[in-house]
Amino acid sequence: MLWLDEERPKKLKELNYHHDVNNMLIRLSSKNDFPHMLFYGPSGSGKKTRIMAFLHDIFGANVEKMKSEMKTVTVNRNDVEIMMISSPFHFEFNPSDAGVRDRHVVQEIINEIATNPSSGVQTGNRPTFKVIILNEADKLTTAAQQALRRTMESCVKSARLILVSENLSRVIEPLRSRCLLLRVPSPDGIDVATVLNDAAMNHKVHLAQPVVDRLVLTAGGNVRLALLLLEATAINNNLRCTPDTLVTAPNWVLAAESIGVDLVKGPHNPLALHRLRTKTYELLTRAIPPERIFVLVLDTVLRHGSCPPAAKGELAYWTAFFQHRCALGGKPVVHLEAFYARVMGVLAQYGRG
Repeated sequence: MLWLDEERPKKLKELNYHHDVNNMLIRLSSKNDFPHMLFYGPSGSGKKTRIMAFLHDIFGANVEKMKSEMKTVTVNRNDVEIMMISSPFHFEFNPSDAGVRDRHVVQEIINEIATNPSSGVQTGNRPTFKVIILNEADKLTTAAQQALRRTMESCVKSARLILVSENLSRVIEPLRSRCLLLRVPSPDGIDVATVLNDAAMNHKVHLAQPVVDRLVLTAGGNVRLALLLLEATAINNNLRCTPDTLVTAPNWVLAAESIGVDLVKGPHNPLALHRLRTKTYELLTRAIPPERIFVLVLDTVLRHGSCPPAAKGELAYWTAFFQHRCALGGKPVVHLEAFYARVMGVLAQYGRG
C-alpha cells in the first residue's frame, strides 16, 4: 500500500487543516439529514478525503468496504461502460467518462440507484437515503448538468448527491444553487509540512527540514503529490533524507516543463512545432489532463529568464483562450498545438528578453 493511502485520515476529527470546513462537516454528520453538496477546490487539496471521512462519521467503518464494477448504459443502441465504486452506503462514479453521452448516464444511473430499494438500505439512526458521489462535475456537458439539476429535484427523498469539482465556474448556476457549496482550497506550506513530518514519523524516516521545504515547494499545495514525492525520495535514500537530498518532480511534470523551455529557447518554425507534438502525445497517452499541460507550460514560459516581461499578459490571455476552447470539445492535441503556435508568435513579436 502506498504511504498516501496509509496516511489518509479516516475520520473528520483526524484532519489537521481547513478546520472551518471540518467543523461544518462534523455538525452535519451529527444529524440524520444533509443537503446535496458540492465540494470544489484544486487537485490534491483534500476534497475526496473529507467526503469519505464525512461518510465514515455518518455510516461507520463499513463505508470503507468498497467494490468496483463496470456499469453498462445503452445509449442509442450503443453500450457505454462506466466504472462504479460502491459500498453498502454509497455509490461513486465519473459520468464525464461517457463523453457527450454523459447526460444519459447521469439520468439512468442516478434514477436506478434512487429507485432501487435493494441498493444498501440503512437502518437504525443512520439516514435512509443513498449517497451518490459524482466526480469531475465541472467536466460534464451543459446538457448533462441541466439533466442532473432535474434529477436532483426528483430524487431528493431517496438520494443525496455529493458533487466534486475543481473549477466552480464550469458548474451551471442552477446546479450550484441546489447544493451546499464547500470550498476546499490548497493547504498552505505549513499544513503540507505538518502532513509530511507526521508521515515521516510514522514510517521512521529521517527527514531534514531543507528536504521538507523542497517537497513543499515541488508539490505546490498538492498534498497527494507531496506524499508521493516523500515516499519516492525516502525509499531512494534508504529512509534517510539529509539536507543535501534532492527532490525530483514527477517525470510528466518535467516533460511538460521541457515543452515550455523549448517554446522560449527553441526555433519558432513548423519543424519545432512538430517535435513538440511528440512530447504532447506522450503526456496525453499517460492520462495527463490537458488543462494541467496548459498551466505547466505557461508557468514554465513565464518563469524563464528569456521570456519578455511585456509578453506575459498576452501569454496568459491566450492560455485561457485555448484552454477554454479545449474544454468545449475536440482532440486536446489540436488545441495544445494551436496554443504552442500562438506562444511562438507572441514571443517572436516581442522578441526574447
